Amino acid sequence: ERTSEEASGVSPRLGWEVLGEIWGVSEADLDAASVAALAARPWKFQTQVLLSLAAIDLQRVKNLSAYLNSIVKEHETFGQVCLCFLSGLCQHPGCSFVHPTGTTGWEELRIRWGITYKQLDYSALNFLCKQTPEDREKVLTSLAAMDLREVANVSAWMSRLTRTHDTVP
Repeated sequence: ERTSEEASGVSPRLGWEVLGEIWGVSEADLDAASVAALAARPWKFQTQVLLSLAAIDLQRVKNLSAYLNSIVKEHETFGQVCLCFLSGLCQHPGCSFVHPTGTTGWEELRIRWGITYKQLDYSALNFLCKQTPEDREKVLTSLAAMDLREVANVSAWMSRLTRTHDTVP
Protein backbone atom coordinates (compact mmCIF):
# COMPACT_ATOMS: atom_id res chain seq x y z
CA GLU A 1 0.00 0.00 0.00
CA ARG A 2 1.25 3.49 -0.87
CA THR A 3 1.92 6.04 1.87
CA SER A 4 0.28 9.45 1.69
CA GLU A 5 3.71 10.87 0.79
CA GLU A 6 3.96 8.51 -2.18
CA ALA A 7 0.38 9.30 -3.19
CA SER A 8 1.22 13.02 -3.29
CA GLY A 9 2.96 12.59 -6.63
CA VAL A 10 6.20 14.13 -5.36
CA SER A 11 9.20 12.11 -6.45
CA PRO A 12 11.32 10.76 -3.60
CA ARG A 13 14.27 11.90 -5.74
CA LEU A 14 13.02 15.50 -6.00
CA GLY A 15 15.62 16.90 -3.59
CA TRP A 16 18.52 15.25 -5.40
CA GLU A 17 17.12 16.31 -8.78
CA VAL A 18 16.84 19.96 -7.70
CA LEU A 19 20.27 19.92 -6.07
CA GLY A 20 21.75 18.44 -9.24
CA GLU A 21 19.99 20.88 -11.52
CA ILE A 22 20.96 23.99 -9.56
CA TRP A 23 24.43 23.09 -8.30
CA GLY A 24 25.46 19.94 -10.21
CA VAL A 25 25.70 18.09 -6.89
CA SER A 26 24.86 14.41 -6.49
CA GLU A 27 25.31 11.71 -3.87
CA ALA A 28 28.79 11.05 -5.29
CA ASP A 29 29.90 14.54 -4.16
CA LEU A 30 29.24 13.72 -0.50
CA ASP A 31 30.86 11.22 1.84
CA ALA A 32 29.14 7.83 2.07
CA ALA A 33 28.30 8.22 5.78
CA SER A 34 26.42 11.49 5.22
CA VAL A 35 24.48 10.05 2.28
CA ALA A 36 23.65 6.87 4.26
CA ALA A 37 22.51 8.87 7.32
CA LEU A 38 20.24 11.00 5.16
CA ALA A 39 18.96 7.96 3.22
CA ALA A 40 17.91 6.35 6.52
CA ARG A 41 15.39 9.17 7.02
CA PRO A 42 11.86 9.30 5.58
CA TRP A 43 12.02 10.60 2.02
CA LYS A 44 10.01 13.73 2.91
CA PHE A 45 12.72 14.65 5.44
CA GLN A 46 15.38 13.93 2.80
CA THR A 47 13.58 16.14 0.28
CA GLN A 48 13.21 18.98 2.79
CA VAL A 49 16.92 18.86 3.72
CA LEU A 50 18.10 18.66 0.12
CA LEU A 51 15.82 21.50 -1.01
CA SER A 52 17.19 23.58 1.89
CA LEU A 53 20.71 22.76 0.74
CA ALA A 54 19.85 23.68 -2.86
CA ALA A 55 18.58 27.09 -1.71
CA ILE A 56 22.00 28.02 -0.29
CA ASP A 57 24.92 29.51 -2.22
CA LEU A 58 27.09 26.39 -2.25
CA GLN A 59 30.00 28.11 -4.00
CA ARG A 60 31.27 29.20 -0.58
CA VAL A 61 30.81 25.84 1.16
CA LYS A 62 34.15 24.08 1.61
CA ASN A 63 32.90 20.80 3.12
CA LEU A 64 29.58 19.84 1.59
CA SER A 65 29.13 16.72 3.75
CA ALA A 66 29.67 18.65 6.98
CA TYR A 67 27.28 21.34 5.79
CA LEU A 68 24.65 18.73 4.92
CA ASN A 69 25.04 17.23 8.40
CA SER A 70 24.52 20.65 9.99
CA ILE A 71 21.31 21.16 7.98
CA VAL A 72 20.07 17.73 9.11
CA LYS A 73 20.79 18.69 12.73
CA GLU A 74 18.98 22.02 12.31
CA HIS A 75 15.95 20.23 10.85
CA GLU A 76 15.94 17.85 13.81
CA THR A 77 16.26 20.65 16.36
CA PHE A 78 13.99 23.41 15.05
CA GLY A 79 10.70 23.55 13.23
CA GLN A 80 11.10 24.24 9.52
CA VAL A 81 8.79 25.71 6.94
CA CYS A 82 7.66 22.96 4.55
CA LEU A 83 9.36 23.73 1.24
CA CYS A 84 7.10 21.30 -0.59
CA PHE A 85 4.07 23.18 0.79
CA LEU A 86 5.51 26.50 -0.42
CA SER A 87 5.84 25.04 -3.89
CA GLY A 88 2.28 23.67 -3.81
CA LEU A 89 3.34 20.04 -3.59
CA CYS A 90 2.40 19.17 0.01
CA GLN A 91 -1.14 19.20 1.32
CA HIS A 92 -0.46 16.44 3.85
CA PRO A 93 -2.26 17.29 7.14
CA GLY A 94 0.19 15.13 9.12
CA CYS A 95 3.30 16.71 7.62
CA SER A 96 6.10 17.01 10.16
CA PHE A 97 7.14 20.40 8.76
CA VAL A 98 5.31 23.68 9.36
CA HIS A 99 2.65 24.81 6.90
CA PRO A 100 2.40 28.58 7.44
CA THR A 101 -1.37 28.85 7.31
CA GLY A 102 -4.58 27.84 9.05
CA THR A 103 -3.94 29.18 12.56
CA THR A 104 -5.58 32.05 14.39
CA GLY A 105 -2.48 34.21 13.97
CA TRP A 106 -2.28 33.65 10.22
CA GLU A 107 -6.02 34.28 9.89
CA GLU A 108 -5.83 37.55 11.85
CA LEU A 109 -2.93 38.73 9.71
CA ARG A 110 -4.82 37.84 6.52
CA ILE A 111 -8.11 39.41 7.60
CA ARG A 112 -6.64 42.65 9.00
CA TRP A 113 -3.82 43.27 6.50
CA GLY A 114 -4.31 40.83 3.62
CA ILE A 115 -0.96 39.25 4.43
CA THR A 116 -0.42 35.53 3.94
CA TYR A 117 2.74 33.44 3.88
CA LYS A 118 2.98 34.29 0.17
CA GLN A 119 3.94 37.90 1.00
CA LEU A 120 6.81 36.85 3.27
CA ASP A 121 10.24 35.75 2.14
CA TYR A 122 11.84 32.47 3.17
CA SER A 123 13.92 34.04 5.97
CA ALA A 124 10.87 35.54 7.64
CA LEU A 125 8.88 32.32 7.23
CA ASN A 126 11.66 30.15 8.57
CA PHE A 127 12.14 32.51 11.53
CA LEU A 128 8.47 32.04 12.38
CA CYS A 129 8.56 28.30 11.83
CA LYS A 130 11.52 27.82 14.17
CA GLN A 131 9.43 29.21 17.02
CA THR A 132 7.28 26.98 19.16
CA PRO A 133 3.67 26.96 17.95
CA GLU A 134 2.71 29.12 20.93
CA ASP A 135 5.45 31.70 20.30
CA ARG A 136 4.68 31.70 16.56
CA GLU A 137 1.06 32.55 17.35
CA LYS A 138 2.17 35.36 19.70
CA VAL A 139 4.34 36.87 16.95
CA LEU A 140 1.59 36.57 14.32
CA THR A 141 -1.18 38.00 16.50
CA SER A 142 1.12 40.81 17.67
CA LEU A 143 2.01 41.56 14.06
CA ALA A 144 -1.66 41.57 13.09
CA ALA A 145 -2.43 44.00 15.94
CA MET A 146 0.24 46.50 14.81
CA ASP A 147 -0.37 49.37 12.46
CA LEU A 148 1.38 48.04 9.37
CA ARG A 149 0.35 50.87 7.06
CA GLU A 150 3.78 52.48 7.51
CA VAL A 151 5.65 49.22 6.83
CA ALA A 152 6.44 49.07 3.13
CA ASN A 153 7.95 45.59 3.21
CA VAL A 154 6.75 43.37 6.07
CA SER A 155 9.17 40.62 5.11
CA ALA A 156 12.20 42.95 5.25
CA TRP A 157 10.93 44.38 8.53
CA MET A 158 10.62 40.88 9.98
CA SER A 159 14.05 39.94 8.64
CA ARG A 160 15.52 42.63 10.90
CA LEU A 161 14.00 40.70 13.80
CA THR A 162 15.67 37.50 12.62
CA ARG A 163 19.07 39.17 12.79
CA THR A 164 18.58 40.29 16.39
CA HIS A 165 16.51 37.47 17.90
CA ASP A 166 16.99 33.73 17.65
CA THR A 167 13.69 33.28 19.43
CA VAL A 168 10.80 35.49 20.33
CA PRO A 169 11.81 37.91 23.15
